[in-house]
Amino acid sequence: TSQYIHSIDFLSKTIDFVFVVATDAGLAITEDSGISFRNLPFLNNFKVKKAIFDKTDISGNTFFVATDRGFFLTEDKGATFAKIPEMANIDNITDVDLTINLETGIKKILVSSSQGVYLFSKNGLIINLQTIFNNNSNPDLFPDHFNGAKFMADAASSGNTFLLFSNKGAFLTENAGKNFV
Repeated sequence: TSQYIHSIDFLSKTIDFVFVVATDAGLAITEDSGISFRNLPFLNNFKVKKAIFDKTDISGNTFFVATDRGFFLTEDKGATFAKIPEMANIDNITDVDLTINLETGIKKILVSSSQGVYLFSKNGLIINLQTIFNNNSNPDLFPDHFNGAKFMADAASSGNTFLLFSNKGAFLTENAGKNFV
């Protein structure tokens, strides 16, 4: 049967690439450049929207998964998943993007959902969750739904410049959501 592919992310290890693929049927991973795939059964009941590798883990063990039931992390190639506690109340995720400042190690994750848009950052053990938009925001400005979120390259690799896509257009910020153009 055919399946709709929602996202593909890859990590180059030596000769072989590790791919993680989110489809209508769930999540699958390959460690041999696509010759064979292994389904990750834990998320088979979930509508998986996107999976994205943590590029600082070159082993391919760590990746994030956005679903209709929240945002999950695996650090063992999908053998187990844990819901990220700081994002426990965010469901119906539509998109996610990750940026990592390689000089500082700070990871920022931009999450769009039916409830709003959130910026999650992690620097070692320090975790911060910032609400960019939510259902309590100004209804004239807040779109009915967001369907995309993408970090844009900026000179400092700060993760403060990103673009949001919604039913009311595109929103660009260069200061982590303080204002948009």
